[in-house]
Amino acid sequence: MEFRLLGPVEVWVAGRPVDLGSVKRRTILAALLLEVNQPVPIDRLIELIWGAEPPPRARNVVQGHLSRIRRILLDAGAEQAGVAVDTRSPGYVLYADPELVDAHRFLRLVREARPAADPEAAELLSQALALWRGPALVGQPRAEELGATLAEARQLAMEQYADAALRLGHSQQLLGDLTELAVAYPLREGLVSRLMTALARAGRQADAIDWYNRTRRRLAEDLGVDPGPDLASAFQAVLNSTAAPSSPRPVTVDGPAAEPPAASGNAPVPAQLPPDVSHFTGHQVEFAALLVSGERTGSPDAARVSAIVGPGGVGKTALAVHAAHRLAALFPDGQLFLDLQGFAEAEPRNAHAALGILLRALGVPARQVPVDTAERTALYRSRLAGKKMLILLDNASSSAQVRPLLPGSSGCFTLVTSRRQLDGLVARDGAVQFTLDTLDQAAGVELLARLIGPQRCAAEPRACVRLVDLAGRLPLALRILAARANSVPGRPIAQLVSALDDQRLHLDRLSTEDGDTSVRSALLLSYQTLSPPSARVFRLMGLLPGASLPPYLVAALAGCSPAEAESVLGALAAVHLVQRGASGRYGMHDLVAHHAMERSIEDEPATERRAALARLADCCLLTISTAERAVSPDLPMPEYRVEHVPPVPLEFATPADADGWLDTEQETLRAVIRVVAEYGLHERAWQLVHAQWPLTERNELWQEAVSLGELGVDAARATGDARAELRMLRYRSLAYSSLSQHQDAARAGRDLVTIAERLQSPEDMTAALLSLAGIHWRAGEHQDAVDCLLRSLSLAQQHELRYREAQVLSKLSCVRLDQGRPHDAMADARRAVECSARLAAPQIEGQALINLGNALRQLGEFDAALVEYRRALPLVQRGGIRVAEAEVLYMMGHALAHVQGPAAAQVPWRRALTLYTELGRPEADEVAYELAGC
Repeated sequence: MEFRLLGPVEVWVAGRPVDLGSVKRRTILAALLLEVNQPVPIDRLIELIWGAEPPPRARNVVQGHLSRIRRILLDAGAEQAGVAVDTRSPGYVLYADPELVDAHRFLRLVREARPAADPEAAELLSQALALWRGPALVGQPRAEELGATLAEARQLAMEQYADAALRLGHSQQLLGDLTELAVAYPLREGLVSRLMTALARAGRQADAIDWYNRTRRRLAEDLGVDPGPDLASAFQAVLNSTAAPSSPRPVTVDGPAAEPPAASGNAPVPAQLPPDVSHFTGHQVEFAALLVSGERTGSPDAARVSAIVGPGGVGKTALAVHAAHRLAALFPDGQLFLDLQGFAEAEPRNAHAALGILLRALGVPARQVPVDTAERTALYRSRLAGKKMLILLDNASSSAQVRPLLPGSSGCFTLVTSRRQLDGLVARDGAVQFTLDTLDQAAGVELLARLIGPQRCAAEPRACVRLVDLAGRLPLALRILAARANSVPGRPIAQLVSALDDQRLHLDRLSTEDGDTSVRSALLLSYQTLSPPSARVFRLMGLLPGASLPPYLVAALAGCSPAEAESVLGALAAVHLVQRGASGRYGMHDLVAHHAMERSIEDEPATERRAALARLADCCLLTISTAERAVSPDLPMPEYRVEHVPPVPLEFATPADADGWLDTEQETLRAVIRVVAEYGLHERAWQLVHAQWPLTERNELWQEAVSLGELGVDAARATGDARAELRMLRYRSLAYSSLSQHQDAARAGRDLVTIAERLQSPEDMTAALLSLAGIHWRAGEHQDAVDCLLRSLSLAQQHELRYREAQVLSKLSCVRLDQGRPHDAMADARRAVECSARLAAPQIEGQALINLGNALRQLGEFDAALVEYRRALPLVQRGGIRVAEAEVLYMMGHALAHVQGPAAAQVPWRRALTLYTELGRPEADEVAYELAGC
């Protein structure tokens, strides 16, 4: 029995894998294996699966998965292998020999190598590195921090191995492993510097300088930083060495490293702080201390993180925002704000999603945001390096949620708010923590006087003191009650106190915490006096807790015009039931959102809630379709069945406007999909997944795509629409495959084929086999891909499915090229060209011509390849496939360089570089290198 964590989580017995089932089950098993023979608290297992806000029956779910793990291991022969899973306070423990776990064998070999002499160390480290099959714990998104720790150990081990091997003179043996890791971690300068040294010692100075130029450009263009001392020293050593006169290409050093670009010239300066709170009162000691902390940012002994903790409604966000506005001028590179939704009804934002939002705010195009969480963190910190920026992270659920979002730059200042103590930030990150209590009575009365006027307070001092006490001395409750008092200027405060007293007596029987009773009392009083339209909008917004909505989506929810929605939202903002952000969107404090959700469930009929969500879904469907047509006007777009057309549908003046809307609203759209699915609007749910998929695929948002795909599959199954289920399974399999979760992708692919067989539809079966072939291809299983494609081709030809036939032939030629069979690839590509030309299918014909050109180029027939590339170019341009257009131009440049000389390649390569850069594709680096050598 062997447990594998250094790649996908797997169990192997007698040379064969064991089917472990779901991602959650493999996450639990991985956590137990990483702490083998040591108890893992059940709370830790729950956190790994759901984060800080688990569902009510989380313990039962975990216990169920553990029972299933026990059964799987027993069936696989665990007793004979000395493996057992047992209960041990405060959780569970997996007993096993650590040598059965590849991660523990790896770490043991690395430990043994440290004190060893170079020959033995090199051998031990070589054995350790050979255990890796890909990124650690791949496919376990909530275990990413554990995987990142192992990945760091792998990179360090590779650097140690390289040092020992270089001292032994084994440069040639290093090249393969170093190149693989340098490609996987292109920003790891230690790996690249050692690769450069190995290349130079192997007589390949030109390749060493190539790696330096490529890495320097990537550091400068992607991260805005210069090479560090290791890389710079390695480069100088290569320059000082004797270059071989017979180098295969000239050694080209393309000048000194560029200065990091100024933020003002390359990216917008973010200014995301919410509006400053009016009539800020209380917490003056903490406020003064925060100002001192912010003003000292950058000095050697200054704390770069300040945490504000305390119960809900106590004024944490108000204090943080007020202090941030006072400090903003000290941070000229901008201010970032992000609600981490740690205590909202929605699931807290994980680090992956939060980093994506922050990077886009820093000017990184969505297509250039890395898929990997660790790379997102590296890029985020590199973007902030050397800058003076203020970051406000609101509503954190835990220290672990915040840690990946902390900048590395000493010039940045981070403010964090949370209802929980963030002792981890204090212990590990040097944060200064301020614990807020409720206002004292004097401060509460002072705030009330500022809100309703000193004359009214002076006229009824005892009533005002009582009102402050009934509000729990919480600023949020006081602001809501003050707005209520101001709605009837002549009404005595004593009457408001009496009404509130009665309301609190009514709520005494409810179990509450964090000041909930006081806030809920204030909310109920305000809610009961709302006009019917305002109360209805308040309730309907509670269907999407944690979301920040633009007025036109609120209008869709309520079934009114955007102007009417704006009016109602203004009235709700006036009584502090919604908050208007700087961008014109409207959100709620999480306590208010919880109350809105309660009121929605209690006061809004279920039929009305479903109708509101149906309107919202239809509005989103139509707007997504409009935006996608603007972004890709030449691509066919599906028509969705909608019952409700918005009174004023959104239009987009330019493709950039449409793409910007899709990017801005993607998180809201995902929230809409989740709640629409929860309410059983299954057809709309899968249609929304289908509509949003081009954006997901275009921006390579594969982590998000997995959850979207699962929602889509479940919704399609609930409708009983097998063809819709096929579409959703294709999406889910593509997401898994793109994340290298090949087992999950293969399982989804097999489900595709099973459903297609059940439908007895040749069209669906050819499409399913084509998708399964793509899964095999991306997993490197080329022969399996060919087998699927040949089955699909046979069906397509037998049933005269000409479009599918052309698709399969084009894909088959791609796989043949990867197999190193250019003659077969050329034959398949020619057949695909003929078939697609008869169908007038420019996208397929263009890709087939690219494949044909690539096959000819592999055979050294550059003139003929150039002809095919020139034929392909207008077709892919007409089809709107920009990545294919860039590929044609890049390949055309190579053919021209061989036929007419390197100078002839400059024009197509420059156009390819522009396209690849706009698309955020890594191929831009390769094209830039080729241009530098022209």
